[in-house]
Amino acid sequence: MYFFKDKIGFVKSVGAAVAASLLLTATASAAPAKRFVLAAFQDAPGGEAIVAGDYQGGLAAIAARGSERHKAATAINLCVAHAALGHRAEARAACDEAVHAAKLERRFSTELSTRSSASRTLAMAYSNRAVMHFLSQNALGATEDFARAAALAPREDFVAQNLEKLRSMQMTPVQVAKSPDS
Repeated sequence: MYFFKDKIGFVKSVGAAVAASLLLTATASAAPAKRFVLAAFQDAPGGEAIVAGDYQGGLAAIAARGSERHKAATAINLCVAHAALGHRAEARAACDEAVHAAKLERRFSTELSTRSSASRTLAMAYSNRAVMHFLSQNALGATEDFARAAALAPREDFVAQNLEKLRSMQMTPVQVAKSPDS
């Protein structure tokens, strides 16, 4: 189910962890297949508000939770909310924090189901950070993080869609730097 508001669209998925994906585009096209996807957790702090499109409310809910702020899912939601609000520096910092936290969660997960979930969370963090790299005209960083996400969760829709978008653009770092609408 797609909902569009200006150049940002929302996809509600039925996955247990990923309840919403924020679609961002580097072009003026409104077609979902031509957009990058930022994935968020609905069941983590701020998630309900982010899914509803209330990004400021999502940030406030995250801030109110305090000690949970540094967990991977919460950092992922911070990344998405800041990206949706156009706060690129804050979004990049939150995406970096999400990758770091997700790596720690994955490293210390012992059960197979927990490790699988932690790998998926890390893939989300890498994929979201890759989108922020791309929006910052860092094609090499985007390519590396998308590859990491694909290695961790090759069957996830958010990974496949982002890789498809990146491949369809077939841009080198020099082309990205020269692109007027990225």
